[in-house]
Amino acid sequence: MMNEEKEKFKAKQLEEESPIPLYHQLSTYLEEQVEKGILKIGDHLPNELELADMFKVSRTTVRLALQELESKGYIKRNRGKGTLITPRIEINIAQLLSFTQEISKMGFIPGTILLNTTLIKSDSKISKIFDLQEGSEILKVTRLRTASDQPIGYCVSYLNIQKFPELRFQDYSQTSLYDVFEKNLNIAIFRASQKIFGDIANKEEAKILKISKGHPVLRVFRTTYTKENIPIESVEATFNAKFYFYSGELYREQRI
Repeated sequence: MMNEEKEKFKAKQLEEESPIPLYHQLSTYLEEQVEKGILKIGDHLPNELELADMFKVSRTTVRLALQELESKGYIKRNRGKGTLITPRIEINIAQLLSFTQEISKMGFIPGTILLNTTLIKSDSKISKIFDLQEGSEILKVTRLRTASDQPIGYCVSYLNIQKFPELRFQDYSQTSLYDVFEKNLNIAIFRASQKIFGDIANKEEAKILKISKGHPVLRVFRTTYTKENIPIESVEATFNAKFYFYSGELYREQRI
C-alpha cells in the first residue's frame, strides 16, 4: 500500500463481544470507507497480514472479509499486484443516458476499445426492430467499455445505416454513440426501449471482460429512437454484474 493511502486509511476497534461476526464487521467498515470516498477507485488495500495487524484479528478473519467485499464487487484481488478498490456503477433506470454519461456521472473515467466494425446483413430480429426487409445491410460495431480502466461492458451495436447512411463513415473508437448521433450528425435522440436480465458469461464474453466463464452478468437490450421515432441503434450489452447495477424509484398507482 502506498504511503499516502496508508495515511488516509484508519483502523477501528472491532467488537469481539458483538453477535455480528468479526469478518462481517471488518468488511462493513471497509465498504463504508469506499462509500465515503476515503478509499477510492484504484487504491490498494493493505495485504492480509497488515490488515490483521491493524484490526487485531486473524488472517482467516481478514480473508473472509475480503471474500465478502470481492463478492459485492468492491475489490479485486490480483496475485502479485495486491488488492484494488474497483468501480461500482449505479444506473438510474429512469434516465436515458449514454454509457459515457453514466460512467462520468459516477465519477469514473469512461473508456472505449473498438473491437470491430463490419457491414452485415440484418437477420429477422434486427429487421423487425429497424422495420427493414430481412437481409438489408446494417453496420455492426463491437466495443469494450471501461470505467477507470476496469473492463465493465461488452457492447454489440447494430446501426440503422438504411435510414441514416452517414453512420457508415463515423469514428467509433473513442466517442460515445449518442455523441455521434447528436453532436456529429445533429440527430436528436428521444427515447429508448430496454430489457435487462441476469445471466452468466459465455467463453467469449469472459475472455473480453477478464472474468471466468459462468460469472454473473447483466444483459441489456436497448433500442434507441430519434425524435421522429425512427430506430437508429439496437445494442446488446453484457456487463459484469459485480460492478454494474440498476436502481430507481417506484411509485404505487394512486386510486381514488
